Amino acid sequence: MKLSIRIVVLLIAALSVVACGKEKSEKDISAEFQKKGTRELIEQASKDSYDSPEDGRLTESQIEMYLKVREAEKKYAQVARKELEERAAKIKEKGESVSGMIEAFKGLGSVADFATADIRAAQELGYNTAEYMWVKGQVLEASAAAATEGFREAGNASLNKMRKQIQDQHDNATDPVVKEQLGKLLEQYEQQAESVEPEEEDSVTYNRKLLSKYENVLNALAQEWSKYEENEGDAEEAMQNIEEQNKKAVAAAEDPGQ
Repeated sequence: MKLSIRIVVLLIAALSVVACGKEKSEKDISAEFQKKGTRELIEQASKDSYDSPEDGRLTESQIEMYLKVREAEKKYAQVARKELEERAAKIKEKGESVSGMIEAFKGLGSVADFATADIRAAQELGYNTAEYMWVKGQVLEASAAAATEGFREAGNASLNKMRKQIQDQHDNATDPVVKEQLGKLLEQYEQQAESVEPEEEDSVTYNRKLLSKYENVLNALAQEWSKYEENEGDAEEAMQNIEEQNKKAVAAAEDPGQ
């Protein structure tokens, strides 16, 4: 008897895994849009609450939650966008007719479904939507900071290069007045460097490091933009261009021949 019960339990578990792992079709997602409208979705989400940590730092489980929801969100957004495009085509075809107006109102529903794809995905996966939206905000902030990091590094490299040039002039100066003035200028550079030196790691830097364990930090921003791209891959290409420009800017600033 014990063996039989164990077999049944294992079979149920196996079936559960298969069911959970089944990919949702466009038809399934479209049916979800019809079953739970945007108003009901928002009403349910408004019941969620989350007290974010004062230090603003993410946890590994929150990063994992974000990645799971983002993957599901993409599918919801794709279906909603497809429905919107189809209805836009019908509106154009029917013009100002009554049926055209009806399609227009349906189109508004598709826009709402597109805009709330992340909330719907979080709910369907059983997550607290308030926590997820906070996590998503922290991740995108970290990704945006990474996108501009290269320009900041280029600026610092330019300052360091200028400081070295002044140091060389100071060391080789024979006129005591010029040497003194260059020395004062070097002191100002040192004071400026000390003033911008962070005392401790802030939340954005911490979250960037944590996110980088799972993927290229810039990918979060690329994935968010990809929902709006006309051609697949445009957002990823734009992020790659930014990363490449950042590297070139840093290399140019550090080039001793410039």
